[in-house]
Amino acid sequence: MRIAIVNENFGLGGIQRVSKVIGDSLKKNNEVYFYSIFSNQNYFNVQHNFINGSFPILKNSFLKGTGKARKVITKSVFHKEYSNAQIKEPYLKKLLSFIFGANIDVVIVTGPTLISCIDYLKSHSSSTIRWVAWIHNNYHTYMDNYTVGYQTEFINGLRNATAVVCLTQDDREQYAKFNSQTHLIYNPLTINNTNISDLSAKKICFTGRIAFQHKGIDFLLEIASRLSNGWKIEIAGSGSNKQEKELMTQIKRRHLDKKIVFRGPLSGNSLNQHYLDSSIYLMTSRWEGMPLVLAEAMSFGLPIIAFNQSGSAEVLGKGKYGILVENGNIDEMVFQLKQLMSNIEMRKEYQNISLQRIQDFDLTKITKTWTRLLEGL
Repeated sequence: MRIAIVNENFGLGGIQRVSKVIGDSLKKNNEVYFYSIFSNQNYFNVQHNFINGSFPILKNSFLKGTGKARKVITKSVFHKEYSNAQIKEPYLKKLLSFIFGANIDVVIVTGPTLISCIDYLKSHSSSTIRWVAWIHNNYHTYMDNYTVGYQTEFINGLRNATAVVCLTQDDREQYAKFNSQTHLIYNPLTINNTNISDLSAKKICFTGRIAFQHKGIDFLLEIASRLSNGWKIEIAGSGSNKQEKELMTQIKRRHLDKKIVFRGPLSGNSLNQHYLDSSIYLMTSRWEGMPLVLAEAMSFGLPIIAFNQSGSAEVLGKGKYGILVENGNIDEMVFQLKQLMSNIEMRKEYQNISLQRIQDFDLTKITKTWTRLLEGL
């Protein structure tokens, strides 16, 4: 089978990383291509069949500028939804040319912008090609936030997909309203690790983008201000210059230099050590699709404590595999954290639970599920 995984880009990000991991695993028995539609970025170093679908810099800039203008005019002047398929048509034609030339059998499309283009792509291609919409965020985030302005086209993309793949049971039930062939497949653990934390360090770790609203960085700062002396939160991740600057400003303004350490983006051994040197993993996100960082932290035997949203609830089995706290309830979060911080035996109990749960994110098991789905299309 000839498969194309189509992303907006293959830069730094969870979608990009899991796309490479799944693609690399599928290519053991298939010919797999990694198609980056808007950028030549290849952060995770795809070695084989990486396709840059973007245009030269000047043309990219021109298309980006005109696209923004068309969106503004359509929304503000005509008070109508805009069409990603019309705005991105030059990129889509280039993608279709590749699909025809490489005789692709299955196209896996990620992200709401590209999923909204499935109707256009399907109508301009062979009826034998199968289209899979791979959803990486939760239903309400896409419907109430990301797709505002082109929601009708997004829904049409879901309806015209041969199959839809999402990451949580709640999302499967929601997206099934638009496509009966909606499937739940977890993202696999993407980090190689054989070591576990001894849970002795007075350190709480956090891994993720520096995005205040999405990742609840404002919550994180307030929680840090209430930590017991000697404990600190170490942050691994990156964000826009503006968001990173705001983080550092807030740390300084709130005198949290001894409570928060910002380590920037980590990978490989440095990321492994970030988890190993910690005793608790904290998630403060307001929303998530399926947060793979939780499974990563669990693989190092870390107890997990997270605000309750659909993604963390799925990974933690609605509280079976970790501590879930009402979303945004900082008082309760601090109380539950202090319980863990003061009791290493409690941390060890949750460590055992974490190590049990990660078996469900095994790459071999998940690849078999993907293979069954693709072969059955």
